[in-house]
Amino acid sequence: MRTKRNWLRTTIAMLTLVATVLETGFSSVETLAAEITTEDGIVVNNDAVEEVPEENLDITVEPDNGGDADIEVLEASEDDAFEETLDENPDVEEYSEGVPEEAEVFGEAEELLEGTLDVSDSGITGSGYDDISVYVNTDELDNRDKFRIEFTGPASASYNPVLNEDLDKTNDGRYDFDSLEGGEFTIRANSSDDVILSYSYNEDGYPLITVKSEEAEKVLTTKILTAEDDSRISAISGEGYDSVTVEFATDNLSDKSKFKLVVESNADATVDGNDAKAGITGLSKDTGSLVIDNLDGESFVAYVLSDSETKLETVAEVVSTEDGRASIEINDVATKRVYEYEDSEVYVRATLETADAIPDDADFVVTKVTAESNGYNYDAYMDALNKNAGKITGEEDASISDSDVLLYDIGFFTTDENNNRIEIQPEEGTVRINIQFKKNQLKDELAAVEDEDVKIIHLPLNDAVKEEVDTTADATDISASDINVEVVSEDASVSSENAEFTLSDFSVTAVLVNGKMQPGPAETFKSILGNAFAYGIVANEVTLGGHLESNLATGALHGDAGIQGPKNESGNAGSVFIGSYDGNNLMYDKNGNSSNLVIYTTPQAYKNMGTNMTNGRSGVIVDTSKYSEAQIKKIVSDMVNATASKSEALSSVSGYDFSSIVVHENARDVIDIKSKGNGAGTYYINFAKGEYANAKMLKLILAENQNVVFNIPDESVAFKQYEISIGNKSWTTNGNSNEDEICQAIAFNCP
Repeated sequence: MRTKRNWLRTTIAMLTLVATVLETGFSSVETLAAEITTEDGIVVNNDAVEEVPEENLDITVEPDNGGDADIEVLEASEDDAFEETLDENPDVEEYSEGVPEEAEVFGEAEELLEGTLDVSDSGITGSGYDDISVYVNTDELDNRDKFRIEFTGPASASYNPVLNEDLDKTNDGRYDFDSLEGGEFTIRANSSDDVILSYSYNEDGYPLITVKSEEAEKVLTTKILTAEDDSRISAISGEGYDSVTVEFATDNLSDKSKFKLVVESNADATVDGNDAKAGITGLSKDTGSLVIDNLDGESFVAYVLSDSETKLETVAEVVSTEDGRASIEINDVATKRVYEYEDSEVYVRATLETADAIPDDADFVVTKVTAESNGYNYDAYMDALNKNAGKITGEEDASISDSDVLLYDIGFFTTDENNNRIEIQPEEGTVRINIQFKKNQLKDELAAVEDEDVKIIHLPLNDAVKEEVDTTADATDISASDINVEVVSEDASVSSENAEFTLSDFSVTAVLVNGKMQPGPAETFKSILGNAFAYGIVANEVTLGGHLESNLATGALHGDAGIQGPKNESGNAGSVFIGSYDGNNLMYDKNGNSSNLVIYTTPQAYKNMGTNMTNGRSGVIVDTSKYSEAQIKKIVSDMVNATASKSEALSSVSGYDFSSIVVHENARDVIDIKSKGNGAGTYYINFAKGEYANAKMLKLILAENQNVVFNIPDESVAFKQYEISIGNKSWTTNGNSNEDEICQAIAFNCP
């Protein structure tokens, strides 16, 4: 039922009240304390009602034979007419204060008032109906996202079987649930995708489930692709967009040249209604821009290929990441503007702003500079970096070590008339450099975590030194004062191991990372687990599947097994809570600890444990009188609820993606927070869905004052053995008595 203009109903309800008072013998109302609720649950007034002149009340009262009053309220048929009445009766108008004129609140349909219906944040519940209709709105759901509708209720109920399957954007509309026979039922939606679910009433008064996609993070950048013939293609890479506009700069393209735009994506991308994945062909110098549509937020790459006999080189440069626009500059190969270098470690592409800035026959060479390199003065370059470390990093007293930096001499070379090798500089314009690191050097060697960790530092020699040498490598008799230090505006991508920047002249260039992983909110295993920290397992129900070495706190225990308390290094065996036990063979011992193991349970549960327990076990005390079954179950559920709440809080902390910090090392996935982390604290590492299940055995390296929270979003998690080093000690999870220390360093959080 639509509730609109609530001030209208409120005012009429007040007039009706006054009419009733008048009919029962009062000629005027001095004060009347009352709380009146309309049919929509709106409190009309609970303060004093001011005197209303009788002549201003548009009310007809006709008592029946029983003395009661039939009250007829004469409403204006149109809003304008009613507003005229309010103008004539200013005392009435005050009751409309504070209620938005256009507010719309949808309540239940009339036929749904017969039973009990509750629409809340957790779903739709009710009883007392033979059938009910529920509407689903997917207007804001992306094509790629899925959801399900779950129904629990009477076994007699019938509904569309499609609800038992994954649903998508096409499954909006009405769903009927029949043959409920008045029984209790619950209808709710769920999704494993990034989907927002909400419940309300629609304007016709029926329950409504609204399903919409969370807005995807938008990323737009440049990526180097390798073609089948091993040539390199500069492409636009992005995700999170429904559409992207690609602009073409074709000033240096001949009139006869043709090119095509190709889009690779899981989405059904189109350009002007045509399949973009098949390629948009026949493009030419006159093509200004095209819009790639129907990306549906999926990841994509877009690039240009030749569509004629004229071979083309292309350069893609991101113009903006905010409004989904990118630019591809296209040039004929006849005027050489693109130079490439490649070895086993890097692929480097140089694109000239001005085609004739470098001779076409020049050699483009990239040389890694280390302490062992022939020529150069490695120490002078490192000294120059450290003397300017504050300017580079923005931190006082900063220092730069060999492990923080990669040095490359990037240059163009030719030979003079005497056949001597000389280094040349661009005569005009700038040169765009793209370095693709082929061995994950940014992550593995420099420990880069985020793109902003990477800085590009240009280290050109001063003019006096340049005049004395033919190449940068020849400048060995130099010091830090002979080197200029310039922080370059960089566009680095850690995830795809790319660094892109622009230079106007060339010498040694440093790729620097001094960004460290930062700890998040400080937590310990005790602060995370609360009262549950003393137990290996805390759960409302536990089903035993084999041998276990752990203390339990469970409301209900199922299954038969032999259990031992943990081998605590302190020797304290601790306690166990078992609310009920429906097996018939349970054996528990203290596992060599110096103190007794105390089991709190009930007489019936103790009886069900069988002779292995009832005959008594050395060092095990069974207490069946201190707590009732209900008390034990409440103790356990309180711990479960508190820890579940903590789990949700931990999962919302901003952390580091597992894929961005892991180093794959043979049969291990190594995470080295000791070297990558910025000191003591709690570090949060987030796995993507399915990523933990597919990971190799984890090897974690920590300093003594560091600990880790792993956030794992999977609905089912099978935990694996892992290796860990803390300080100078190393362990594997194999059940030794010092396992407390390694378990306390890691929280596997599965919200």
